[in-house]
Amino acid sequence: MKKSLLLLFSLPYLALAQPGELDSLENIMREAKVDTVKADLLNKLSRQLITIGQYDKALNFSSQAMALLAAHKGNERGVKIMTATTFNNLGILYRMKGNYGKSLENNYQALRIRLAENDKPGIAASYNNIGSVFKERADLPRALDNYLKSLEIFKEIGDKKRIAASLNNIGTVYYDMNNDALSLEFYYKSVEIKKEIGDRAGMTGTLNNIGNIYFAKGKLDSAMAIYKRTLAIVEELGDKEGIAAACTNLGSLHTKMRKFKDARQYLDRATQIASEQSFKASMKHTLEKMVCLDTTEGDFRKGLKHFDLYIDYRDSILNQANLEKSVRAELDFEYEKKQAQEKLEQERKDLQADAELNRQKQQRNYSIAGLVLVFLLALLIFRSFREKQRANVSLAEKNKIIEDKNKDITDSINYAKKIQEALFSEKELKYSLFPNAFVLFQPRDVVSGDFYWFAKKGGKRFIAAVDCTGHGVPGAFMSLIGNDFLNEVVNERGITRPETILSELRHMVIRSLKQTGDSVEAKDGMDIALIAFDDANGTVEFAGANNPLWVVRRNDKQQTTNYELIEYEAAKRPIGYFMGQSHPFIGHKLEMKAGDTYYIFSDGYADQFGGPKGKKFKYKPLKELLLSIQELPMEEQEAVLLKAFNDWKGTLDQVDDVLVIGVKV
Repeated sequence: MKKSLLLLFSLPYLALAQPGELDSLENIMREAKVDTVKADLLNKLSRQLITIGQYDKALNFSSQAMALLAAHKGNERGVKIMTATTFNNLGILYRMKGNYGKSLENNYQALRIRLAENDKPGIAASYNNIGSVFKERADLPRALDNYLKSLEIFKEIGDKKRIAASLNNIGTVYYDMNNDALSLEFYYKSVEIKKEIGDRAGMTGTLNNIGNIYFAKGKLDSAMAIYKRTLAIVEELGDKEGIAAACTNLGSLHTKMRKFKDARQYLDRATQIASEQSFKASMKHTLEKMVCLDTTEGDFRKGLKHFDLYIDYRDSILNQANLEKSVRAELDFEYEKKQAQEKLEQERKDLQADAELNRQKQQRNYSIAGLVLVFLLALLIFRSFREKQRANVSLAEKNKIIEDKNKDITDSINYAKKIQEALFSEKELKYSLFPNAFVLFQPRDVVSGDFYWFAKKGGKRFIAAVDCTGHGVPGAFMSLIGNDFLNEVVNERGITRPETILSELRHMVIRSLKQTGDSVEAKDGMDIALIAFDDANGTVEFAGANNPLWVVRRNDKQQTTNYELIEYEAAKRPIGYFMGQSHPFIGHKLEMKAGDTYYIFSDGYADQFGGPKGKKFKYKPLKELLLSIQELPMEEQEAVLLKAFNDWKGTLDQVDDVLVIGVKV
């Protein structure tokens, strides 16, 4: 569901190009005698071609325009503005082609000229385009900073249409930051302005974003109202593609509500429209939701049939000339810092990320279907690499094959992420069981070997932080197994003592992975910290495999600090085969005291390299950090931990999955 509508600016603002208009412009351009006139026509042709996805031809025209303007000896304002427009077009084109370094270079060149000429609409457009590059790189703070600069200028010049578009873009950044409250605030502001100026077509995209947030938060009635409102608008406008998208959203929502008949009707209607109108992207998205509906109903045969169709449409889209190239070019661009600080830098706002994770708990049959689909995706990845190795083409053709296959891999892993998310505990369960808690979850790759787990059974509330062997796809496979075993032991078999749960998990892992202790076999397994809150008896039970429990409580003596941290050690062995495996896990039982805060975690936070010397963060500084933030609410504690982690990591790569859970009683 995590899809947002991003609105981009390229001044002047153009409607979708028609073939006749393009032919007419090309004929006029060929007859033009003056270089500046010819350059202006080349820019207009380039912008028209961008709207229909002909990026290579548009790039050729923009390059010709730049050559003509560079040779022009005049220094008048019109030539400068035209040059900025050319840089602007090149920035958009390189972003479309996945070359973010060149995109930023050209966008900053356009911005320099527009600042010097005080071209305020152009300055705002450049800030917006720069923000879009950073957003696609997932550099969300810098994206937000540029979008806010763009918004302020559009407010200053009173351009309501672009104000609404900027508000929508800012909402998409907060959505990607998992700050749904701020995202909704900006989306609703955007909708109000679009309603005021009569931009009903523009409203539908933002309304769809709002519906997606309500869906993700489990507010299904609110999502239903928004999606139906969107459908009514696009039906009135006769927007076929919008109708297909709205029906797909309603079908997915009815699947979530287990209203399978209504879900099937909406998805069938979306499929029919997409087929009749040849909307390949819409068809791919609808087939993806069809697979979810089929597997939820238990019709795995039909699900695999729709999955095969989904793959066919995905591969077909990859071959279209106007498809964006795979994003694989690493950004190797650093804007001149001193000049940027003097001309462009504004005081940045501190961001508070209220990370909320959307996880759905499904039946056992869905788990089996998910594993089957992940296996099929792994086969696709293997086949892609085999085809790449056998290709006997020129170096340029080989590079293109590599880009296409990398896109296949990314799509496959992203789909595996959706399956993994669907199998883990629902976010709503966390809010109902632990209303005063946070879960800081930062996978190293798209899919994660770390996972969190919540449950309620036998009058106890359970919470666990689990670190499986490996990360990425191998770790994700282990996480699916671990999540399934925890549900079986607690929810199905009714075992509620943490140390007994860990012992049962160990037996199941050894048995299912056929571990014998042979020195050459893989040491697959998991580390875990598991807490059970017994509200009736006012006690807390804990057991761990390699991962401890930290309890922070107020220091009544107050000799040095207001708080003290108490550590309850875990067994020094994993869930899996280990020397001395017959030894039982030891449980801890402690009194539940009001105001105490309980922390469990994986090793990813403490093991992250960074800082001025590139060393590990380690556990002692983590303890000191937790003690320093005890006066803050839990959501603010999470934001401080995330900022400290990113500041420490800096430009270094994340080395492992990160999971930190805090619960206050």
